[in-house]
Amino acid sequence: MNIDLEAIAHHLNQCLQRSGIIGVTAKVSVNHDCLKVVLVSEETPEITDRGELAQVTITSLRDLKLTTIQTVKIHRQQINNFDLDWSYKYKYGLFAENSSNSSENHQNKHQIQKQNTTSNNPIKRDQIKVSQDEFEEALKNCSKTANFAYDRSIRYAKKVEIAVKRINSDIEAVSHKILKFKGSQQFQFAETLKQIQSDIKKISEASLADLVISLDKKRKHLENFTVALFGRTKAGKSTLRETLTRGNGSTIGKGSQRTTRDIKEYSWQGLRLLDTPGIEAYQGDDDTQKANEIIDQSDIILFLTSDDSVQPGEFKAMAQLQQINKYFAVILNVKHDISNNLKDLEMFLDPDIPDMVFDEDRLSQHKNHIQSHIKEYLNLDNVDIVPIHAQSGFLSTQAEYQEYSSQLWQLSKIEELYSLIAYQIYTHGKDLRLSTFADSLEYFINSINQKLAAAKSQLSIQLNFIEQKQREIEKIFAEIEK
Repeated sequence: MNIDLEAIAHHLNQCLQRSGIIGVTAKVSVNHDCLKVVLVSEETPEITDRGELAQVTITSLRDLKLTTIQTVKIHRQQINNFDLDWSYKYKYGLFAENSSNSSENHQNKHQIQKQNTTSNNPIKRDQIKVSQDEFEEALKNCSKTANFAYDRSIRYAKKVEIAVKRINSDIEAVSHKILKFKGSQQFQFAETLKQIQSDIKKISEASLADLVISLDKKRKHLENFTVALFGRTKAGKSTLRETLTRGNGSTIGKGSQRTTRDIKEYSWQGLRLLDTPGIEAYQGDDDTQKANEIIDQSDIILFLTSDDSVQPGEFKAMAQLQQINKYFAVILNVKHDISNNLKDLEMFLDPDIPDMVFDEDRLSQHKNHIQSHIKEYLNLDNVDIVPIHAQSGFLSTQAEYQEYSSQLWQLSKIEELYSLIAYQIYTHGKDLRLSTFADSLEYFINSINQKLAAAKSQLSIQLNFIEQKQREIEKIFAEIEK
């Protein structure tokens, strides 16, 4: 692979300087079709420079049009420190654009490695504020990206379909030629060839049909950024939903009666939210498929648990679903009842009294357990965990608590959850939307590759058998010649 690494590094460093990023040096290396970029600086990297650094790097690399590169890994590192501050992984080739396309469409699907901040180095809430104008502009850009990704996905799927048909046609032609030999029908490979043709045809047609269905569902929501909410029953999902939709509380406490078909869809602050049944409801293959369809449609995954019972089983159940290659965060609902009487309520809302609902020492233990469970079952590192008090949020929407509405809403900390989501959309939204479409393509391609690999294995077995018989026959003729 002829790649001038020195020239790439020089180009990146020039682009960084032109973008006003001083003191950061790019070092590059390549391994097969993967380009590794390490952004090094003497100072401790600021959290807020992640999106800008990644965006400048990817934009600069796109200008080079590296046709032999499929994946780009970007790392941030401090000089004399072996630990990486954060990492991003982009699929450079899947959505690579022609030079005639607009800069708005110059996006690359990336698979965000779960580089959320750890509990030891949390994102400061005042550092993730995004203005309403910035957020709305980000949503518009995400919509444009989704339209582009949908069109590209359809074209790419058609190319794969044509390639698979060509493979089947080649196998059919070879099979026809082989089976013309006298006595060939008596050998096992005749049936094997016929079965391989049938299998490849079925899997390609079925996989393509699944992809078309998936893309058609996404086509209906190209203008929407979708967030899916998972979690166990009685963790507070109904309370949170009633809060966000300003409901009357009629569904609170009835989570156990919900069925696997009961998926709620509603809007919140310009987002499309999908509220799924309790994670323990997914028992059979049909239920799992429905849950996977929700993950497939979503750009961000939120998982709700509660401080009264953090259970390893709820994360283990989530792990039974497809691998999550999206931004994943946990909402920790604090189940501290503040509605006993107004006197107690006023005490909780008194700014002079230390925070009684969000006890940091107690919540830190829960956060550590959650991080451990997620690492074990979902293999995700450093997931963002946002504590909220859903009950406060719900009470703030009720008429009898209007006197305390503002204070209750502030106590709920639901606004911090929204700020975190807005920050992810503002910094990575277009990449997240691309990822949603690219994941479907990857699943489609992988399903076909698996069947082709099985066919190759079957052919190899038959080939070895024929070669063995050929050697035996040659040995017999050699003995006869003597």
